Amino acid sequence: MLLRRQAFDDVGGFDEGYFMYFEEIDLCLRLARGDWAVAYDPGAEVWHTVGGSTRSAPFRKVWNHHRSALRFYCRRYRRDPRLALAPLVAAFLGLRGGVSLARTAIARATGGPDAS
Repeated sequence: MLLRRQAFDDVGGFDEGYFMYFEEIDLCLRLARGDWAVAYDPGAEVWHTVGGSTRSAPFRKVWNHHRSALRFYCRRYRRDPRLALAPLVAAFLGLRGGVSLARTAIARATGGPDAS
């Protein structure tokens, strides 16, 4: 991600309420709302060790991802009637997270492809 320091400062930088996940999406949304141009370059590539920061704690990864998704939803629609759907979104994310945790637990127990 590349951005002007002024743009970053104008929107208050990253929201420290996100532990992991969605912080860059939140920042880009606030930049766009603040009349800063936001562009995506599909030709840009980044390589990193897949899951390197969460491999040893997949349950925490799932929890943080879904918690951040709900936080983003609530912030995104805070002044919109769709905020009323937040309990439904939370229930869906809880169900989705439960399925993901169960899949991870089964994979760990059987040595399957999602074991890491």
